[in-house]
Amino acid sequence: PAPASKESAFAAHCAALNDLWLEGDTIALPTHGAHVETATLVSAQAPGNGAGEFCRVTGVIRAIKGTTPDIRFDLNLPRRWNGRALQVGGGGYNGFVVTGIGVMPFSPVRAPLAQGYVTFGDDSGHVGNSSLAVFGLMDEAVVNFGYAHLKKTHDAALALIARMYGRPPARTYFAGGSTGGREGYTVMQRYPDDYDGVIADSPALNFSGVRLIGVRVGQAEYA
Repeated sequence: PAPASKESAFAAHCAALNDLWLEGDTIALPTHGAHVETATLVSAQAPGNGAGEFCRVTGVIRAIKGTTPDIRFDLNLPRRWNGRALQVGGGGYNGFVVTGIGVMPFSPVRAPLAQGYVTFGDDSGHVGNSSLAVFGLMDEAVVNFGYAHLKKTHDAALALIARMYGRPPARTYFAGGSTGGREGYTVMQRYPDDYDGVIADSPALNFSGVRLIGVRVGQAEYA
């Protein structure tokens, strides 16, 4: 039989990721592994798609405690890959999956995915960007929001990238603004060996200090 075209091979590799499980030891921090829930080939002609053909992966990284929300993530694998990967940071208290499909605020002309970057992001391990930050009542969720979701998603994404293309990225970057900027500083300080470059735009405030100030202001007001 004739050899499969590059297009059909890419589609087959994408389909092979569907329902895939990654064991917990794939990720350096404690988890119960990761599960790919969907792996869908997005046509270059799909309505609203300006990024060319890519494989869109959605999945979850399982929490250790049953009461802790899982980390939800998205991963976009372009057929015309430039050999690089970009992890995209969130905003506010996060709580929504960063898709990594669109443009970046500090580079609004062309989306990284359209330039051939693998892109990925997550929800930091809870649902809903609430000013109440109710996830703060769960220790594991606080650790995930603070820093652990970045490493967990990075490791799961790189494992899936290697499965898709047969090799890891030659370069891996992080970019984000506001909370994503804080996350950029976080990965530089905690996981410098995982990244070849970081864009940390408008890094967010010191949450602990601001919340303590809020308590003192509230005490004064309600007195």
